[in-house]
Amino acid sequence: GCGKTTLLRCVADLERVTGGEILIGGEPPRRMRKARKLGLISQRPAVLPWKRAIDDVRFTQKVTGREGFSAADILADFGLSGHERKRPHELSGGMLQRVNSASAIAHDPELLMMDEPFSALDEMKREEMGDWFANELRKRPRTVLFVTHHIDEAVMLSDRIVVMSPSPGRIHEIVSVDAPRPRPREFRSSDG
Repeated sequence: GCGKTTLLRCVADLERVTGGEILIGGEPPRRMRKARKLGLISQRPAVLPWKRAIDDVRFTQKVTGREGFSAADILADFGLSGHERKRPHELSGGMLQRVNSASAIAHDPELLMMDEPFSALDEMKREEMGDWFANELRKRPRTVLFVTHHIDEAVMLSDRIVVMSPSPGRIHEIVSVDAPRPRPREFRSSDG
């Protein structure tokens, strides 16, 4: 209720700002969107109901004209080996969200926006996906706007955490996470 999703939608050029401006590398979001350099993982899976999982991932690559990852490999990385040919109605909610995530990152976007991408996953799968993204960001650095209610996820995956106040949404605090990468799972419960 404080505007996190609305902020991501404005950065993705899906909604207009009512005041101020958003710049990405000095450019308005529209340029990044038109250049197909954005990826958005929404809270609810945005998959095409008539496409198989692998075809949904390939569709993003076709639309963007960029194949950053092998569709089969990224689905396997997300624990979906053996499910590539299934349609959305044949997949669980967590599986759909992983297809959604694979589709959003398949073209290797420069700016990735993630709106509570792990919320439909069980705790084990959530940690696995967090580990995958942490490793991937180390190999292929990019800017990520990541919305989460889980403090441990924010600490594990972020360099800076923006804490927002309740409605009306305002930036309450920006906290730097000055810890070297990679951050082992034990970092979640450490004092450092």
